[in-house]
Amino acid sequence: MARSESDEPDAPLVSVAKRSKDKPSVGGRKYAVRRRTSAGIAEAELIGIDRLADHDDDDRQLLVPLVRDGEIIGDEPLAAARERHQRCRAELPMEAMKMSRGEPVIETIFSGATPAPVASTP
Repeated sequence: MARSESDEPDAPLVSVAKRSKDKPSVGGRKYAVRRRTSAGIAEAELIGIDRLADHDDDDRQLLVPLVRDGEIIGDEPLAAARERHQRCRAELPMEAMKMSRGEPVIETIFSGATPAPVASTP
């Protein structure tokens, strides 16, 4: 997440982290990659801050560009989007289908910054 330093149209952006209860956050542009085992099962989400996270050749970038410079570039047919969604779900471990609220099934690893500490309630 970012905000402008001023109201000027060309003002530089400053990275900011959200302050949410029970949710770590890091300021800056995020690049997400899914680390997979040799069997193709997801084992971690790698989050690079202001750069792509270090990853292997068999890992998969999670962000799909849809708009660039105001032009729509993500105009795949609905059938292709459905097929991609099914492939992505199929690589999740079985535990992901039965997880309870608040229990992460796949580890999230930040590179390039450290998440802000989670606020605790008294």
